[in-house]
Amino acid sequence: MAYRVYDEITTEIIVDENGDLLTTIELPNDERMVSYLFSYGSNVEGLQPKEIRLQIKQLIQTIGEKYKT
Repeated sequence: MAYRVYDEITTEIIVDENGDLLTTIELPNDERMVSYLFSYGSNVEGLQPKEIRLQIKQLIQTIGEKYKT
């Protein structure tokens, strides 16, 4: 997945001590942002804004309910 970050992100990319990549990008605060983050699957964590974290959490819970069985 790192190749996608290096290919798609034009802002500074920092590699932390665990080898995780950290960067800051600006995206519209709407479904496009959530869709883009989901395109990385479980390999991404949106840190800010807090509202997006909550929105993603609620969406994951809703999806989880649909796939319980």
